[in-house]
Amino acid sequence: MKLPLKRSTLLISLCLAPLVADAAGATRINMVFLGVWDQQQKYRKGDVVSYNDTLYQSLKSKNQDLQPDQVSSHWRKILGSGTSGGSGNAADCDNPASGANLVGCDFSGAAAKLRSLDLRAARLVNATLAGDLGDVNLTGANLVGAKLGSGNDSEDATGVSLSVNGGDVGASFRGANLSQSSTAFTTPLQAASVHFDGADMTGVLWPSANLEVAFFPAATLVYANLINASLYLADLSHADMRGVVLDSANLNLASLYQANLVHAALGSANLEGANFYQADVRYAYLGSTKLAGADFSGADLSYADLTNATGGDSVLYDANTRFNNTICPDGSKVNGNTIVTCQGHGFGAPQ
Repeated sequence: MKLPLKRSTLLISLCLAPLVADAAGATRINMVFLGVWDQQQKYRKGDVVSYNDTLYQSLKSKNQDLQPDQVSSHWRKILGSGTSGGSGNAADCDNPASGANLVGCDFSGAAAKLRSLDLRAARLVNATLAGDLGDVNLTGANLVGAKLGSGNDSEDATGVSLSVNGGDVGASFRGANLSQSSTAFTTPLQAASVHFDGADMTGVLWPSANLEVAFFPAATLVYANLINASLYLADLSHADMRGVVLDSANLNLASLYQANLVHAALGSANLEGANFYQADVRYAYLGSTKLAGADFSGADLSYADLTNATGGDSVLYDANTRFNNTICPDGSKVNGNTIVTCQGHGFGAPQ
């Protein structure tokens, strides 16, 4: 049975009664079809979704992030005979497609199978991806705990390379859940110009990744480890980067407009020409960073540590830039009395 993928607010019939008794049998619930199950959406009691060629009805309100075939207290199977989504199965692993169940599938050494495919909303939890994936479309895919590489430390470890076709169309992870995903140890992720717009990258382990000119608007990179990564010209505007580790990373000319960098670690990073306009940089560590030409206009640098940062004399900042207990590049601490900004303490005059 092929279920529709298009979202609809119409009541479904599908040869079923339009009203179905709830779990206790005491009341009846309107069945409203809302398309393919979306991990991010909050479903109301009675909502119906399709998942793995099966229809499920929500038994609870505010029902979110609970896989329909795994939590019987929140979902009731009402039509279909879909297979379990708990692990990858041979058919799905052999025939990857949009929305497919690819949980746990090992695609290392079989990159050609995924190259440039449309894998939107595919379930790749704990899967292994390696090799050149070309312009693969993983928009909305679930890659929680996935290994983006062979996952071993051998000499032939194969990382992931995502290429760009046509000059400006690259692989897409828009809205994908990449939390806790990792890359191979010896071959870093190659993802230049790739789209991660709105993706959940909480706690990813991507050291030394090549993310040049990649797009991360509104992405979540909380506690992500991107040590030594190259984010040259990357767009990280509005990104949630609390606690992110970017030590020795290259953020030259990157945009961090209104990004949240509270408690971020950027020691020895190259921030030259980067745009931190209205960014929240409180409690961040920017010791020994390169700041020449960076723009901190309107940014909040309260409690940030810029000890030994260089090039601050050419930093752009304005009257809206906040210095509260900030440790300036020369080691002086803003106390609001004798030192009210970092001007003259490693920063030039405000613009």
